[in-house]
Amino acid sequence: MTDIFLKIVNMSISASWIVLAVLIARFLLKKAPKWINCILWCIVGIRLVFPFSIESIMSLMPSKETINPEIMMDATPEINTGVPIINNAINPVINQSFAPEPMASANPLQILLPIIANVWLIGIIGMLIYTVITYVRLKKKIGTAVLLSDNIYQSEKVISPFVLGIIKPKIYLSFNMNEQDTEHVIAHEQAHISRKDHLWKPIGFLLLTLHWFNPLMWLGYVLLCRDIELACDEKVVKDFNNEQKADYSQALLTCSVNRRMISACPLAFGEVDVKGRVKSVLNYKKPAFWIVIVAVVAVIVVAICFLTDPAEPDDDTSAPVDTTETTGTPDTDDTPETDNTPETDNTPVTDNTPATDDTPATDDTPATDDTPVTDDKPSTDDTPVINVTPELVNKALNAYVDYLHEIKSKYNLMYFGKYAFYDLNRDGMPELLYYSEFHLYVCTYQNGSVKKLDTNQGGMSTSRKILANGAMLHRHLSTGEYYCYEVLNKDYTISRLYFSIGYYGGAEYDKYEFNGKEVTMGEWYELTKDILAIPEATDVEWRQLSDNN
Repeated sequence: MTDIFLKIVNMSISASWIVLAVLIARFLLKKAPKWINCILWCIVGIRLVFPFSIESIMSLMPSKETINPEIMMDATPEINTGVPIINNAINPVINQSFAPEPMASANPLQILLPIIANVWLIGIIGMLIYTVITYVRLKKKIGTAVLLSDNIYQSEKVISPFVLGIIKPKIYLSFNMNEQDTEHVIAHEQAHISRKDHLWKPIGFLLLTLHWFNPLMWLGYVLLCRDIELACDEKVVKDFNNEQKADYSQALLTCSVNRRMISACPLAFGEVDVKGRVKSVLNYKKPAFWIVIVAVVAVIVVAICFLTDPAEPDDDTSAPVDTTETTGTPDTDDTPETDNTPETDNTPVTDNTPATDDTPATDDTPATDDTPVTDDKPSTDDTPVINVTPELVNKALNAYVDYLHEIKSKYNLMYFGKYAFYDLNRDGMPELLYYSEFHLYVCTYQNGSVKKLDTNQGGMSTSRKILANGAMLHRHLSTGEYYCYEVLNKDYTISRLYFSIGYYGGAEYDKYEFNGKEVTMGEWYELTKDILAIPEATDVEWRQLSDNN
């Protein structure tokens, strides 16, 4: 059992390097068809399945075998990751902790590794039991499903449509779906079946079961499920017009559910990254032919470089390339260069931006002597970034409403207050404002999707105001008065200014700070009077979040 476990660990480590390569490739190939990502994950699966590999000079794998199967019997146990820095950091610890004593009857690893192998086996059994129980409960739940047509069934117990079955997959729908949503859902699930996704997902989960101890395998499986859904969405909407894409997105939102557990089945329509899928559908454009070619070439390169092992060097050539000279000079040559890098700490670039949270930068700036923040916002005179039309505003408002309902399905409404549509930066495009018990949130409509901005950097606030100039003022009362003044610029960046009074037992002991610098009481009131004098906006129409919105 221990030998099998060590073999699985070596295969898992090799596959981990491919996962990292796939993550980079996914980022670089964002404009490529999503089925390319699925093929990249197949490369990871191949590495996890086959216990052998051919050697190649083009291989980018750092090591052919990280853990020697004979490590339990070694007098000086060590691993070979192929990365000297990692080896030098880990091997001394392994030697110190697991090197056998001269008079000991067994090596420590001879005792420890069988225990770890048994824990690994218990984990596999636990995941398999979980899968069987989940499948049996689901089959029992849909036992009363009614045949609609062909392999399509309906059940009152189905919350989100899904495909279930391996040999003869069936589509299960809910009774309370309208005709338009049903049409899109059936097209999506049939695309799953035609792509054989009902086979690939269980195979991926089976591999995850064998490699459950590796966090990168969990990440890979989650992204595989996401890429499967995105590829299926693209297959369905590739010939859709904008209106049909919007209807398909609405079907996704209607059928969306929250699933927190990872499972092998079923393939559910609205369970995986609904927000990301809606954005992908709405922004989908058929990729250019050259992008597809580049993506295919990239897949081939990844396969060649990571499905092969590094070639073993000849005995004659391996000896001279030892660590006699390579460990001495390069390290010492590199260190002087790093001594010069701290000079970048002296750059006062951030002195004029009130958004910085770092106190060292604000200590050196004399910005407190002149009031840097007034009623006029920094970039309101700039040319608008977008061409605002009534159609675009209408799209933004509809997107905001969908976003609010998505929030409503995720959070308890008792922690939510009201919401409003208001043009903070005066560019003609309204922003979405909504607040909870302690926070005010701002969302914008950019590139066809809703984006939440990083506002309220002052933390929890006891009061939140939208001022007449469109700025936001957060105030928190505890052992003092803490303010965060935020301005939304037309390029959707946020300018911030912090000022506070810390109560320490009387005016002569209180601590007054403005923009990260301690000032006197008189200076503080002089610097903040213009900001605190700005009246609250009276044209913000706050609404209650309810089912009727």
